[in-house]
Amino acid sequence: MTDTKENIALLFSGGIDSMLLAERAHREGTLKVLLFINYGQPAYFEEMKAVAEWSQARGYTVDVVDADISGVEDCMAIGPTEDGLRILPGRNMVMCAHAANVAVAKGCTKVWYGANADDKDYPDCNENFISAMNLSLSASMIAVEIEAPLVRMNKKQIIEEAVSLNMELDKAWSCYESVNFNEPCGLCHSCKERIAAGG
Repeated sequence: MTDTKENIALLFSGGIDSMLLAERAHREGTLKVLLFINYGQPAYFEEMKAVAEWSQARGYTVDVVDADISGVEDCMAIGPTEDGLRILPGRNMVMCAHAANVAVAKGCTKVWYGANADDKDYPDCNENFISAMNLSLSASMIAVEIEAPLVRMNKKQIIEEAVSLNMELDKAWSCYESVNFNEPCGLCHSCKERIAAGG
């Protein structure tokens, strides 16, 4: 079996949470696969730009998976500047399943994703969800473990750690749906959360 210190597959959205995880794993020498999921999200281009800039600066390639998740228009593309949660049922379940497949194919045994303590209103961003995913993978005899290393950290703590690592936070993308290309709206739930946390 491959040494678990060298085999993390990271679901990388280009946001502060997943970017901090990428930075952690990169500095520890444990990052093996960067995976970006295109599920039709309104901020696809901005997210992909953030992912590409981070990975290219550090010499990584990015595996891009196109995943057809129903309900994106109704749940996600409700217009820039609109506040409120944008819950797309099953999103992380689909993304973690894709990541598990890629992890197996590339010799990884861990999948990391960036759920944090402030995501408590999202049903697929908590420890119960992670446990259920791992139970399902185990029952399917898939030797991959899903982890969310930031699940007990809030956004403020995450930003503080990112700052301590001298990360370029201005290159991370958090907005659900930009006003103009590559311009955060500043008013959606994700933008407000980042601003309130000092990021």
